[in-house]
Amino acid sequence: TLKGQLQFGGVDVKLRPELPPLAGLRGRIDFDRRGLQLSGVTARLLGGDAGIDGGTQRDGSLRFAVQGQATAEGLRRATELGAVTRLAQAASGQAAYRFQLAIPANGQSELSVTSNLQGLALDLPAPGRKEADAVLPLRLLMTPTGTGRDELRLELGSGTAPLLQAQLQRDISGASSQVLRGALA
Repeated sequence: TLKGQLQFGGVDVKLRPELPPLAGLRGRIDFDRRGLQLSGVTARLLGGDAGIDGGTQRDGSLRFAVQGQATAEGLRRATELGAVTRLAQAASGQAAYRFQLAIPANGQSELSVTSNLQGLALDLPAPGRKEADAVLPLRLLMTPTGTGRDELRLELGSGTAPLLQAQLQRDISGASSQVLRGALA
């Protein structure tokens, strides 16, 4: 019978090259032959504290959720995030976020990130300017569309006329992703 625990006492972990590191990771992973479960896992991510929970589901898939605070400075330092890092040059403050990752048994992972961006100011030309106390919903969804391909959907703002909508179809089969087609509105 396989059964055990992995205890983290403040280590830095880099899960994937395109993701920012989890700094000062603390908590426990319990595992057995059926799967794993996170317990009391916390880390510093994107400049703020984050709580991480999740594990193996009954159908064999994995689901994880991260809730935390991202700071403008933390986003500027997260060079793995490309355009977000560049946009953070015009940001100040911090905002809460929720990150969810689902990995079905077939391995085609789905990722979503949501935030109301309240607390984060953007010093950009109109209509991109945002005061720190203003709410501006952000939603990012990354879903697989086939072997080696995915689709990225980004929505900034809400209602019938969001500030920005973007959709990218990407080839992710190589060492880095390549945009195949995209649309902005």
